[in-house]
Amino acid sequence: MTWLLIVIVVLDAEHQPVNGAWIEVEGMYKSGYVEEQTTDSRGHFIVAVEKGQHRVAVRKEGYVVYEGEFDTKQDTITIILQR
Repeated sequence: MTWLLIVIVVLDAEHQPVNGAWIEVEGMYKSGYVEEQTTDSRGHFIVAVEKGQHRVAVRKEGYVVYEGEFDTKQDTITIILQR
């Protein structure tokens, strides 16, 4: 099994980091499991996942909930939250 480190960067519409955004990534650490954590002061969240497609949800009070997918072909995923 190959684990890849992916950096998820959460920014607002002005491209400023969003600190404390709650992130759920399906398939984090072990296939089928969901782990939840928050972004740091730079808006970064580092996750270890298996190769392939993963669902992600990002929540922060005052912002619209983001739900989408990413593929591990990229090592950095940028998500823009809207108010």
